Amino acid sequence: MTLNQLRYFRAVCRYESISKAADKLCVSQPSVSVGIKNLEDELNLTLIYRKNTKIIITEAGMKLYKTICSVLDSLDSTIVNLQRQENHANPEIRIGVPPVTGICVLPDIVDKVHGSSRIRLNVIEEAYMKLLKMVKNELIDCTLCLNDGDKVEGLAYDYVASLELCFCVSRENPLSLQPGISFSQIDRMPIASLENDSYNFKKVSTLYRKNNCRPNIVFQANRPYAMIEFVRRSPECGMFLPRELVSNYKDILPLSLDPREYMDICVAYRPEALDRKEFRSFVELIT
Repeated sequence: MTLNQLRYFRAVCRYESISKAADKLCVSQPSVSVGIKNLEDELNLTLIYRKNTKIIITEAGMKLYKTICSVLDSLDSTIVNLQRQENHANPEIRIGVPPVTGICVLPDIVDKVHGSSRIRLNVIEEAYMKLLKMVKNELIDCTLCLNDGDKVEGLAYDYVASLELCFCVSRENPLSLQPGISFSQIDRMPIASLENDSYNFKKVSTLYRKNNCRPNIVFQANRPYAMIEFVRRSPECGMFLPRELVSNYKDILPLSLDPREYMDICVAYRPEALDRKEFRSFVELIT
């Protein structure tokens, strides 16, 4: 019986899927399947079985799952604490950063951390919901997120900052001469957007519906810089991005919406993480 076998089994029980368990553990699906089969052979027990496309945990499997969760959680906690003691002079905070909002807020956080503490930041850039799930699964310590976006139950959310969401156009666009913009002026105007599963897409879609308009999305990307480059080359188009994100682009102009729209940025974390003095200090520093 190995630790890997126990970790594989715990992940399969947690996600009720071999493929999801493999993805979370960053290993191949055959590795997980073989590991659990070897564990069953060694224990002479059936722990899981398939029913159609679902993974079913047996009664014996559930009993083992509850036990190994406690054991592995205790082991992982001990290892982490030992590592932190080893690196006590510069404790590390693993923080998730979404592609759009994180870019705007992270520089200020870095300045605060470097100016007021000896904490080392380990920055992970990923999609918004994936980062929240990584916090829930204890793969990272915290993540920046949106206060009015989708949330994961069981996490704490503390306010960090607000960003103004603007309609951004090329300076060659006639709208750039206006101080602000209403949705009636951009109804059916071609726009660039982030992908459908992004907060940006959902937020913009909600605003269009709220104003009885429909977005005319002609370009989608998974990074804001691709949107900016597209609008540069297509001055008849626009895009919704935080003012802070485009402030350094001389050829892109952010127009305030009427009424103005803001995005409240929060830091999400597991409440029990505050038991760590360095993490509690970090949260207090940035909120």
